[in-house]
Amino acid sequence: MERFSRRTFMKLAVVAVGVLAFAPFRRVFGQNNVEWVSVGPADNFPVGEPVLTKEGVRTPVIVYRQENGISVLSPKCTHKGCTVTVKKNGIYACPCHGAQYDYDGTVTKGPANRDLETYMVKISDTGEVLVGI
Repeated sequence: MERFSRRTFMKLAVVAVGVLAFAPFRRVFGQNNVEWVSVGPADNFPVGEPVLTKEGVRTPVIVYRQENGISVLSPKCTHKGCTVTVKKNGIYACPCHGAQYDYDGTVTKGPANRDLETYMVKISDTGEVLVGI
């Protein structure tokens, strides 16, 4: 069995740390590997009413249809990861620690200090809402 030299081991360790350090940025820079999944027809999402759905996706998403388009957000609070609830007064509220977001996902009340994660979205030729995962 051949042994690694200390120099070879250190090179491999640096590469491994680099891969792990940049793995979270894969979603930002790896846009070519987007998987598009359908969450249903656009008609399933009334204008002005956010809908929490699990259809077609591994984890739930909030689909918010407006007159000028559709946005898709993660319902996971950016503070501690609890699932936000959709309120009728134009906010999403975290039941765990009280953070609030507007319907566009922007933080309006802490303790969260980052907006909700957004997903790429497009409408297919057949009217299906497609989310880029």
